[in-house]
Amino acid sequence: MDIGKQPKSRIEEPPLQTRIEQPIRNQIQQVQRKAKKQAPGFQEDPTLLNELDGNVLKVDLIRSMHKNKKDVGPDVKDIQLDTDLQDLFEHVDVGHGDESMACLPWKGALKKPDSHPPINPTMPDVTYKIDFVYGYKNEEVRQNCFYNNQNEVVYMTAALGVIYKPGNNKYQKYFGGGETFEMVRKQVDNSINAHTDDIMCLCINIERTMCATGQVGHSPIIFVWDSFNAEKKGMFRLPKGTRSVTAIAFNKDSSLIASADFSNDHNVYVHNWRTGQVIFTKKTGGSKIFMIEWSRKADEFFSVGPKHISFWDAKGVKWNGALKNENQGTNLLCVASDLDGNFYTGAQNGSVMKWNRNSMTMSQKMHDGIIYCIRFVQQMGTNTFYLITGASDHTIKIINPQPLQGNDRLQILFNLETEQIPKSVDFGKKFLLVGFKNGTIVEREVSSKGKEEIMHSHHDGELWGLCLIEDQKKFITSGDDNKLYMYDISDRKMVQSGNVEISTNEEKKQQQLNPNRQGGASTTSNEPPERQSRALAYCQKYQHLAVADNLGKVSIRKIQFGEKQNLNNVIDYLVQPNEWIECMSYDPSGSKLAVGSHDNNIYVYTIDKTNEKYLKCFALKAHSSFITALDWSLDSEYIRSNCGAYELLFFNVRSREQDKSGASNTTRTQWATQTCKLGWNVEGIYPEGCDGTHINTVDQCNKHQIIATGDDYGLVNIYRNPVRTNKHAARSFRGHSEHVTKVKFMNEGEYLISIGGMDQTIIQWKLAVPR
Repeated sequence: MDIGKQPKSRIEEPPLQTRIEQPIRNQIQQVQRKAKKQAPGFQEDPTLLNELDGNVLKVDLIRSMHKNKKDVGPDVKDIQLDTDLQDLFEHVDVGHGDESMACLPWKGALKKPDSHPPINPTMPDVTYKIDFVYGYKNEEVRQNCFYNNQNEVVYMTAALGVIYKPGNNKYQKYFGGGETFEMVRKQVDNSINAHTDDIMCLCINIERTMCATGQVGHSPIIFVWDSFNAEKKGMFRLPKGTRSVTAIAFNKDSSLIASADFSNDHNVYVHNWRTGQVIFTKKTGGSKIFMIEWSRKADEFFSVGPKHISFWDAKGVKWNGALKNENQGTNLLCVASDLDGNFYTGAQNGSVMKWNRNSMTMSQKMHDGIIYCIRFVQQMGTNTFYLITGASDHTIKIINPQPLQGNDRLQILFNLETEQIPKSVDFGKKFLLVGFKNGTIVEREVSSKGKEEIMHSHHDGELWGLCLIEDQKKFITSGDDNKLYMYDISDRKMVQSGNVEISTNEEKKQQQLNPNRQGGASTTSNEPPERQSRALAYCQKYQHLAVADNLGKVSIRKIQFGEKQNLNNVIDYLVQPNEWIECMSYDPSGSKLAVGSHDNNIYVYTIDKTNEKYLKCFALKAHSSFITALDWSLDSEYIRSNCGAYELLFFNVRSREQDKSGASNTTRTQWATQTCKLGWNVEGIYPEGCDGTHINTVDQCNKHQIIATGDDYGLVNIYRNPVRTNKHAARSFRGHSEHVTKVKFMNEGEYLISIGGMDQTIIQWKLAVPR
């Protein structure tokens, strides 16, 4: 079969996914145009453009996009994606053979295997605890990474507050996460002990002993917790309909918390967090509040945001500030306070301004870009104070906050260049701590270029790609940010990196890509589809890494282990698929690669033993919609697969054809993996009332006879294998704040790796015995 030919057009109208995504993209573009118009002299930053709109929260756009996350093929375009699962299945015509009921309802393709573990609907007798988290929240945030009073790093990612001690004996403590006793949507999870949704802001008190964090939600919750042991100290909620906490700060003695919400009125609150008393609530208007800072001298605070400059006392009396001369029309993004009650703000035009109450007393151009973060800080163990700024010009300024005698100009002590844009800055005993826009956290020496990158994470769009390197105790991830990362589960760090797209223009011409390829997956990423990846596969036999991009191209990388290696050593390209790829897998023998595309086909490649090139490609064509999951049999003779039309099909690899009686013919077959979300032993993984898109990922651990799932609730769940009905009890775990896109057991179930789509966070879970 020649699959290199141009495919016939399957449908004249745009794909459903395109029809779903376009209004969302139009909304984002409208926000960007509006922001540019409202901000004279604007220096373009796509993330900030979205933030400058007072009514659009990126989380809302994400959830609108994710609600319609799956496209469907033309043969099932009448299916409604957000209906009940049972209703959904009634729309499909039946076929013949075992699969006469496979094209919805797929139960017709289910046959009981000859051998399976005993059916046991009770909760598994093992559990998992968070062992390590790779991630750092870097979008729509500023000043969210600090040292605590023990010189440990405190920050946030997904629904977790993290306390991290880097170095040789690195460890993490967590506020939130772990086992939950409710398998419910995060929006209705009534937990009062930890966050259940995206944490949007974090602050630390002057003594560095307590943190406060605020999350997204219809009635957003704010927690206060110990910055050393992560124990909860208090909590309170904002009123219903306020959508999110956008800014938060402790007063000078840590008795009060000021916060701002994301309602249409953008209210400011002051709470006595120990008693829950609301001191005051005030409306501010139509602009988002980016940051709040209390005075270190009195109970007064300053709030900043687009077209918002306000000074407040503790009773709610407000004075508005005004920008003059060259600063007119700019926006203030961040604020810090000194010991004398003055405030310093960082502006979109690169200026630092000094304020005494609502009067600006000084303005000085500091950066050639947007100032994202500013911090007045005392170096631990000394009486030395600094004002530190970070901006989009890739520089950090360390400033003497005391002007020279006879001069009101601030003196720059150090000018540090950075490779990425800083979003948060702090100073500890010895190091400068910087959180970057690309999801990296760095400790840096001020007087030299010495630095240690203590956290790496993905940072743009969604995170979907995950594959394991079992013999090396490593795993690799890919996302929409053009990044590949290899992590070591023992060393708990990123050890290699690479890019999704590394082709030169000449190489792209030689690849002979189909010019009529369909567009990529729905995403909020700023990268083009050829620089996004949502599927990976690893071949231990040849040490090959297959990386699929969101145009349908697969690059094959040769992996070398050790220092100074990377993931960019491409040895071959596979260009036959015509749409983006959601799943790939090597067969157990390591001689074949199966690629499941959104063009409804599965492409099978054979590896040439002599030169490790990929040959003899053929396509398995029977699905009526895009491929979502596939498994090889242990003898490499069969492939079973699912698609967006909820089909469970079987293919005979030797004959290169669909086996319409495959369910019956494979009852004695042992399968190498269990990633298909539709099947006899995973029939009960869908909670009551959820449709077929609810479960994003499945994996199986044979040693402990358990099955793991990742769902749209942001939960990781484990069941006893098999899961025959949705009455089977599960253990559920929180930590992610968005849909969980992949779960995989590692080292015979000693570890469970999960990745979150839009929270861009990887959680390394470790096996434990329930108490």
